Amino acid sequence: MSKAKSYEHIREFAQSVAKTDAVLGELNILTEQELADLNNSLDYVGANDPVAEWGSEIREGNITRATAEIFLMWHFRRVFSYDTVTLNAEYTNSGKDFDLLVEWNNKEYWIDVRTPEGAFGEMENAGGGWIAGDRTWASIANKLEQQFEKAREVLHDDAILVLAVYLKAGLVDQLSIGQQLHHLGQQDDFEHPGKFCDAFLEYLYHSGKTTIDVREFTTQGEKVTALKEELIQQG
Repeated sequence: MSKAKSYEHIREFAQSVAKTDAVLGELNILTEQELADLNNSLDYVGANDPVAEWGSEIREGNITRATAEIFLMWHFRRVFSYDTVTLNAEYTNSGKDFDLLVEWNNKEYWIDVRTPEGAFGEMENAGGGWIAGDRTWASIANKLEQQFEKAREVLHDDAILVLAVYLKAGLVDQLSIGQQLHHLGQQDDFEHPGKFCDAFLEYLYHSGKTTIDVREFTTQGEKVTALKEELIQQG
């Protein structure tokens, strides 16, 4: 029996998606601590939650992309309860959605998750440097323009839009984001993220410890900081 299969909630999750054995096989590359963390997080997944996309990502070897969403879901539901968090929340009739909708303190936080593979990994793979960084930021800019811009038009004015970035490389990823924002004013090709979203929520969960920070871009971004502080205080 694979080590992943020995964890109750991981096993139940794998059985709920297509190609169960392939999912378990991919997850076997994780350490026992990582599997234990994932198992604890999956305990907060409900029977009606849409989890097929997580299974697909894992089968394709994109484990970080899936677990980044799972860990964030777990943090919010553990602190604010199951009913306050909706997965794959649609904001138009066209099927467009955000990874998470968190309803807290009479506010709606529409959150979409990005990972190093999708955002900052390109810079590392290209050998570093800000030429590669430009391509990296293009990935972020495209995400903001293609999804967040439309959501900003459709959702009510009080909706808070958040791009959550999973800091797989920790401080390295945070520095990459900071330098890109610093150089943004010198690049005519990209709009400032504040045009599309209210804040970046940058986080990492590793070995039972959480690192979480917020970069505010609008006055609404202050509410994301309040959300973060509640997570930390109650978590």
